[in-house]
Amino acid sequence: MPRATLPRTTAPLSSDDKGTIAAVLTWDLCKPVTPEEIEAIQVNGEWVAVRLSCQRAVPIHRDVFRSIRQQQSYPLN
Repeated sequence: MPRATLPRTTAPLSSDDKGTIAAVLTWDLCKPVTPEEIEAIQVNGEWVAVRLSCQRAVPIHRDVFRSIRQQQSYPLN
């Protein structure tokens, strides 16, 4: 049985998108990632592959990405 495929989205990432992705990766990798390094993302099922400059890529599970993003949005008291 053939697998269903979803259409590919090729919309460019906004500077806000890149900032969000960089903040999540900085937290996850424990080293700085700048928005300028973010080139593209690709979602493959449960995984998000982030392509960075200098021929680098970082896979991150979408639930981990979502969890880190939520933690970053909580105000510090």
